[in-house]
Amino acid sequence: MAKTIEALRKADEERRHLAGEFVSPPKIMNLKWTPQVEVENQRLKHSLLRIIPEGNIRTILFASCSEGEGSSTVVAQFASALASGGEKVLLTDANLRNPSLHAAFNVGRENGLTDLMTGRTTLIRAIKETKVSNLSIISSGTPHPNPLALLESDSLASHLAELKGIFG
Repeated sequence: MAKTIEALRKADEERRHLAGEFVSPPKIMNLKWTPQVEVENQRLKHSLLRIIPEGNIRTILFASCSEGEGSSTVVAQFASALASGGEKVLLTDANLRNPSLHAAFNVGRENGLTDLMTGRTTLIRAIKETKVSNLSIISSGTPHPNPLALLESDSLASHLAELKGIFG
């Protein structure tokens, strides 16, 4: 019976997606999915698509100046909204000093970005599936004594190019 209900739910989500309706992603963290949040995520997506002439956005960076501004919440909600809308999304937690996305999506922090850049894990092991369809995550990884050096390294650029090939 559970498989039938799940199949019906997925079929309804696909119908709603094809009809252009927004489909709320599964609940993550303690994020509140109000109609206003859904509208703002759709507005952000369409604004970004208008900025890029071909509509082919491959990489988006979200950043904030200070801790506690809500950037992790915004990123988690926006990535979930894109994925629930049918886009294939890879969310990477590059907040190496105060990561939280691994907890938001209930995935392990280990085998993450720092481990990938230092050669302690492979790309395949770093990419983790989430409960949100079409959304994968690379967690921040093992704490590193000099996170800025890692983010400035050639290793990051190399891995990003490889990921664009996989998720592009």
